[in-house]
Amino acid sequence: AEPTSFCIVINRQHAAIVALPAGQTQIEQATNRYLDQIQAGKRDDEDASKLYDILLAPVPRLPQTARLTIVPDAALWNLPMETLRGTDGKYVLQSHTVSYVPSSTVLYDLRTLRRPVEPQMAFLGIGDVPYDLEPKNTGTDHGVMRFVARGIYDLSGTHLYALPETRKELISASQALGRPKQSPLLLGDKATETIFKSEPLSEFKIIHFAVHSVSVPDFPDRDALILGRDPHSNDDGLLQVREIARLSLDADLVTLSACNTGTGKLEGEEGSTGLVQAFLFAGARTVAASLWPVDDASTEFL
Repeated sequence: AEPTSFCIVINRQHAAIVALPAGQTQIEQATNRYLDQIQAGKRDDEDASKLYDILLAPVPRLPQTARLTIVPDAALWNLPMETLRGTDGKYVLQSHTVSYVPSSTVLYDLRTLRRPVEPQMAFLGIGDVPYDLEPKNTGTDHGVMRFVARGIYDLSGTHLYALPETRKELISASQALGRPKQSPLLLGDKATETIFKSEPLSEFKIIHFAVHSVSVPDFPDRDALILGRDPHSNDDGLLQVREIARLSLDADLVTLSACNTGTGKLEGEEGSTGLVQAFLFAGARTVAASLWPVDDASTEFL
């Protein structure tokens, strides 16, 4: 609000309304400026510290709190609070575990939901999709172009670069669980929308996508994960928001290892509409998503 904004702070003992030392205009201007710098691949320590002072410093007992669950509003939906910097110069990520929820009601529902039957399968991974365009030779000593982002904004006339690191990413993730018989991988020609939908999706505790994504900011229902297309099926290979919301999931974690999967259209008090909300509607308890483009090799490493 103007001239002052507010934060409702809730812990196990009490709840309080905390006045913040800035109004909506100042907060949104600093947030948008900070996000523009991130998108440009630049550091903005000044706004990272300024936003910390406005949004987090007024929260009582913050240094003694290890876990923060944040319900953002307006432009704050696109702000990674983990990257803000405290008075000691450290990132919030270094001192806190940060997660986000659309509302405190959703958080309560997720924490109190009881499964009638526990999922029996550990992990479903899908990736290494045979996209149609290989990275071009840049003429440098590195041979092929290293920066291959996992996302696009428009499908019309688009060729999609292959994502060679996704196979290793999925194999490593599945091996880390140590349950090979309960961890099938849909790789290469098997990484199609049709085969994915045919899996018993409600039986998997973790579902991990390592693919391209498409973001359509003005039409969030068209946001999609780009899977392979089965020529013998009517599926177009685009797993879109409206399709995802109709899936039947019971996963503890869905990982969207692609670009801009955490962004969406801001819908006032409803928050951000996009892929994350669609997977929550479908039954996922946690969704890991990204707020900007990252290249293929860095994403695999992360």
